[in-house]
Amino acid sequence: MSASAAALGEIKYDNGAPSASAYGYNFNNGLGVRFTTPTPLAELTGAGFYFSPDEEGSQRTFSLRVEDKLHNTLIETPVTYTVHNVDLSPFPAAIVYVDLSSYRIAVSEDFYIFAINHKCLKVDTSPVGSWRNYYYDGFGNYFQYEKYGTDSYYYGNVMIRAYVATPPSEAKITHVVVVPDSSGVDQGSKMTFTINVQNTGANDMSSTRVQLKIYKPGGRVASSPSKTITRFIAGSTRTIQITYNLPKSAATGDWTYGVYVYRSSTLLDSETDGGFKVRVPSGIIVSVADSPDPVLHGGTATFTVTIKNTGNLVWANAKITIKILKPDGKLAKTLTINARNIQPGIEYTYTKDWRIPTRISTSAPIGTYSYNVYLTYGSTAIANSLGNTITIN
Repeated sequence: MSASAAALGEIKYDNGAPSASAYGYNFNNGLGVRFTTPTPLAELTGAGFYFSPDEEGSQRTFSLRVEDKLHNTLIETPVTYTVHNVDLSPFPAAIVYVDLSSYRIAVSEDFYIFAINHKCLKVDTSPVGSWRNYYYDGFGNYFQYEKYGTDSYYYGNVMIRAYVATPPSEAKITHVVVVPDSSGVDQGSKMTFTINVQNTGANDMSSTRVQLKIYKPGGRVASSPSKTITRFIAGSTRTIQITYNLPKSAATGDWTYGVYVYRSSTLLDSETDGGFKVRVPSGIIVSVADSPDPVLHGGTATFTVTIKNTGNLVWANAKITIKILKPDGKLAKTLTINARNIQPGIEYTYTKDWRIPTRISTSAPIGTYSYNVYLTYGSTAIANSLGNTITIN
């Protein structure tokens, strides 16, 4: 039985009491039994055969064939077994069991197990043979065993048994993509995890849960959102998206995540080696200019500032601050510009006017003024441009 298959048990139609022996070792002929699965779909994990006793320790061979309900061969494999005297090996220990779990044979409703070229396969003591008994003549022809021949040993049930299990539910995570790029995710970003999952089992699954676990630096769980796949058809691949809003105050550094696929509480697959790097939002002041320069008292100076968001987070509302200092270094004026909806990778240019006082005074002396430009997003200082000058005459 495969490790993940759930046992359904033994299917048998004989009464457990061996009687006459039937021979089938000429012309590739043999005997078989038509089985019906207890569930619409099952995994055939093994087969059992009861043979007549013979010389203790001698070797016998036969060919085990499994067929679907239309007699298409699913597997055929040679089997060699050691004969035991029935007096020394009481029934059912004398059953030759063949493990078929490695073949992963899915059987639906009716199927057949045949012993080809066998010797001394037993039938039970039932006075009437079952319609489930079949004889194969070696030339592609099948006959119901109870209706074939006249000898008494054609009656009774052929002592072949099937061992089945519920096919395991299986799923595989085939692809995981993270947006923004995991090499650098800005604090406050909305992250999207796109996950492809394939149902690799033989069964449809009515409900499958995909869970994302996100871990902070140090290993503490930050969030564990999940989504459910319904009506997950065998062999199909489904794509789901799980979002996570990274806090604006998220710790910078290396974060990790794992993806887990469950059916009920059973883990079907996982990928636990995911990771992304959290950083503060980033940007630059591309250029700063003022015009005219020099400017006369009573005139207007226009400041032009170009900025660029070099991170991956859209800035809903950034701020540009221009601090103008008099020739003596004291503050003359503070100008602010609100920059909204700043998309990553695009340059944005803004202008701001400053009306110079008409009169020359201590608050507006003649001379060279300096000004510094600051770019902030929320409480985060993004960039600055220091030491720019403008002359007032």
